[in-house]
Amino acid sequence: MQEINEDLAKDLVDEVIQKHQNTGHCLTDHDAILQDVKAEIENRLKALTSKGLSADKKLIQFVGPTGAGKTTTIAKLQHPVWMMTISGIALITADTYRIEQSNS
Repeated sequence: MQEINEDLAKDLVDEVIQKHQNTGHCLTDHDAILQDVKAEIENRLKALTSKGLSADKKLIQFVGPTGAGKTTTIAKLQHPVWMMTISGIALITADTYRIEQSNS
């Protein structure tokens, strides 16, 4: 189960309701409501600024559910170009989930 901060969830829903009240549209279509909440989340994420990756970064954290592509992304960042410009890279995991290999 994925969790979200209750205050953030309420704020997102309130924002969608407010937008619909301003336009006079009725909030009865489940798919439309989900689409509007998704759009609101995307708008908020776009507002966040990022300076991207650079040699002066001291810490980069990758967070997400299993299978989201975190490890693949990290492997791509270890491309030789990065390895020539950044020294002392350490990978630290806080992951407690491990897939066990079957010998059958």
